[in-house]
Amino acid sequence: MTSSEHRAATQQIRILHYLPSDAHGGVEEHALSILVSMRDFGIRPILAAPDALVRNMSSQLVAFGVETVHVEPFSPFDLRALARFARIIRAARPDVVHCHMFAATLRAAPVARLMGVRAIVETCHGPEAWRFGKPLKDQFWIDRLLTAGFVDRYIAVSDAAASHLRERKGISPGKITVIHNGRDLAHFRPACAPERERARKELGLGDEQAILVMGRLHEQKGHAFLLQALRLIIPHRPRLVALLAGDGPLREELEGQAKAAGIAERVRFLGFRSDAQGLFAACDLVVLPSLYEGLPLVAVEALAAARPIVATGVDGTPEVVIDGKTGLLVPPADPAALARAIERILDDESLGLWLATNGRAWVEREFTLRTQMEKTVALYRDLAARKPRVSPTPDYDIARKGCAASGKVSESAE
Repeated sequence: MTSSEHRAATQQIRILHYLPSDAHGGVEEHALSILVSMRDFGIRPILAAPDALVRNMSSQLVAFGVETVHVEPFSPFDLRALARFARIIRAARPDVVHCHMFAATLRAAPVARLMGVRAIVETCHGPEAWRFGKPLKDQFWIDRLLTAGFVDRYIAVSDAAASHLRERKGISPGKITVIHNGRDLAHFRPACAPERERARKELGLGDEQAILVMGRLHEQKGHAFLLQALRLIIPHRPRLVALLAGDGPLREELEGQAKAAGIAERVRFLGFRSDAQGLFAACDLVVLPSLYEGLPLVAVEALAAARPIVATGVDGTPEVVIDGKTGLLVPPADPAALARAIERILDDESLGLWLATNGRAWVEREFTLRTQMEKTVALYRDLAARKPRVSPTPDYDIARKGCAASGKVSESAE
C-alpha cells in the first residue's frame, strides 16, 4: 500500500463542496443531500457557499455536523477574491474539492490545484442554457482547458448529462462517471387518507382537483407554458386549482400573466416551501413543464410519493418519467400538448394510480440516495488515494496572507 493509499484508509477524507449561488434550487438541494449524508460514510463534509444559502440550509447543516465557510459570489478574475478563496482552501485542507456546475469550477478549480488539493470533481447537473447561442461561451473551449489542467473527474447526474459532456463539451469519456440523482425515500411516501385530508385542509382545498408545480420561478421551469395550458383547461374545469410552490425572479411577471389570462383566482403562488411530502399528499397530479433539466429531483420525489406526473421530455427527465409507464411526457414549450396530458390523467383516476404505482417501484429500484452515496463515496476514496498532481506550496504568498492559524473552517471569506 502506498503512503497516499494508507492515509486514505486510516484518516477521515475531507470533501469541500463549492456552491457559488445564493439561491436554493435543484443543484443546491442535490449538494445538500450529499453533504448531510457524508458522515454516515466516514467522510468529513465542508460547504463553501454564500451566506444567504448557508443560512437557508443552516438547520440541516448544523444537525448533520457539516462545517461551513461563507464565500460570497465573486468574479474569476478578481485576484483579491481568489486570494481569499486560497486561504479557505488552505484552512480547510480538503482531499477533494467538489464543484457544482461550470461556474463553480471556473472559480475554484485553478485555486484548488495551486493549493495542492489532491483531486477536483465537477458535477454536471445538465446543460447550461445561458451559454447557448452566445459567441465564445457556447464553444466550451474553456471547459476543455479546465479539464486538461484541473478537473480530475466529472459526475453526470444523468445519461443525458454525460452525453452533453462528451458530445457538446468534448470531455473525454474516461473522465465521466454517471451517478444518478437519488433521494432518501423515507421522506417521500404514499400518503394515507388522514394525511391527505389534513394536507388539503392546510392548503384550503375542498373538493377541488389540484395540480402541483414545484420549482424556482425561473424561465427554465416553463411556468409560462403551464399558465397557457391552464388557460385552455380551466374554462371547462371549474374545480381545478394550480399550486405553484417555489419562489424566484419571475414571480411578479407570472402573477401578471395569470391575471391577464383571467385565471388568477385558480393559480396559487405558495412561495418557497420545505414541506414537499405534505404538498404531494394534497395534490392530484404533479406537473414538470421545464425547458431543460439535468435529472429533476422533483420527479423522483413525486414518484416516491406515488403521485402521477406529467413532464416535458427534456434531457434527463425521461430517465425518471418513462412515457406511458411511470408518467406522461410531452414536448417542451407546447401548452396544448401539456393541457391534453393533464386532462388525460385528471379524467382517468385508474391511469394515474397505475402510473404512480409503477413510478414508486421504479425510483425504489433506481434512484435511492443510498445508491447515489455509495457510488459517490467510492469515487471520493479512489481520488483521495491518488498522489496530488501539484504539491502544496506553504510559502505561496496569497495562501499565507491572513490565513487563520487555527485552521478552523468557520470564518467568512469576506
